[in-house]
Amino acid sequence: MTETVILRAQREDGPRIGEVFTASRRLMTYLPPLHTPQEESDFICRSVVIEKTVYVAVIDRRIVGLIAGEGAWIDYLYVHPDHIHCGVGTRLLSKVKSNTDELTLWTFQQNIIACAFYEKQGFRAVEWTDGASNMERLPDVRYFWSKLNSPKTNSQT
Repeated sequence: MTETVILRAQREDGPRIGEVFTASRRLMTYLPPLHTPQEESDFICRSVVIEKTVYVAVIDRRIVGLIAGEGAWIDYLYVHPDHIHCGVGTRLLSKVKSNTDELTLWTFQQNIIACAFYEKQGFRAVEWTDGASNMERLPDVRYFWSKLNSPKTNSQT
């Protein structure tokens, strides 16, 4: 496989980031259909790439993953289905970890692949909810990572 490069996203990357986001979310068949793929992509372009710090994983000039957040929060980490289990998520997360001492994120309890990935990356589950306060109304789990309490890992997703 060609080298994965992690870059700070630019505003004009929005449509390509939106494609990765919508393709990845389609794998989560348990999600209720709240928005069309076009609405999701528009949200990435109009909101996420403007308001959040966004890094993208690029292989052969193609965006294949994204991580976005603000401060110590990760709001989005998505990898294109063609590149899951190839180290893209690990590379993106490592980039963000290198800039902070602590990180927090939410994921759905049903997303067992994401839960296992975050746990391998040194995150620990600290809160579980019934989903009443998220848009999808699905049970979720909050994960926390601290540089001081986390061993280095080389796990890939």
